[in-house]
Amino acid sequence: MEYEETLLEFHQKAKAKKADWREQQQQFKEESELQRAQAAPTLDKLQGAPKSMYEGWLRNYIKEGGQPTHYYDYPFSRADFKVTHHDLEIFPLFGADHLSIIMLPGKKLTVHDLGHNNVFYWDEDGVPQVLGGWIPVYADMIPEEQT
Repeated sequence: MEYEETLLEFHQKAKAKKADWREQQQQFKEESELQRAQAAPTLDKLQGAPKSMYEGWLRNYIKEGGQPTHYYDYPFSRADFKVTHHDLEIFPLFGADHLSIIMLPGKKLTVHDLGHNNVFYWDEDGVPQVLGGWIPVYADMIPEEQT
């Protein structure tokens, strides 16, 4: 194969890959818009969660033998945790659209598909539980070291 033919073939393959990628991105965008539309009633029931609420859940989770799974070198406020005072129906959200939700005790949770969402809650015996398996700790939650 000559130089020009090699470059032309390479170019055609690259264009086909790019077209496939664009089609996939469009499909992801459409799926994401549908998921956000399904989740809209859930989003209306959420408000920002204070760090103290998550710390209370985490303190009890560790007391019951649980362990954190991730550390983030930025403050809790950047994580955008939510809390609800209502019964909640969870629909799958993924990537940047995902939710981290603290459910108050006694609230009913219905999960159709968790997606990348994480739900922090207390079971009927008051034991902290998590759906999603992600238990983060943020920089502003680490105690000051004693010198």
